Amino acid sequence: MKKQIVLVFILTALLEACAGTVQNAAPATSPASSALDGRTYEVLLEIPDSPATKDTLRFSGGRFESTACTALGFPEWADYLARASGDQVAFQATTQHPSGTTMEWSGHIRGDAVDGTANRTMNGKTDVIRFKGLLSH
Repeated sequence: MKKQIVLVFILTALLEACAGTVQNAAPATSPASSALDGRTYEVLLEIPDSPATKDTLRFSGGRFESTACTALGFPEWADYLARASGDQVAFQATTQHPSGTTMEWSGHIRGDAVDGTANRTMNGKTDVIRFKGLLSH
């Protein structure tokens, strides 16, 4: 019985250590989201009551980055989900700033074009930010 408890303790500690390593690691390959991996899109964010802002959306190893968000202190990478249907790919990702602000990204890609929305929730208020752009070559 003592050996089983010790083994469970060791396995639990190893799993926790590996989970911490994976969260801080570079993006890894994920077959479910590989539809967009390696792509970069230059987009224009239409933020309510603000001037339009340039952004770069990157997809790599099942992870998503908005460089505009990264510059504001959001984590560099967040998981994304993608679903192909016919000639388009839909994607979703959520990024969260350490202060609690969240960005819920939802977009569609057809050919080289991307468009969608990013719902920004900050201080209890949600703004819908529209974006559109093209694949970066």
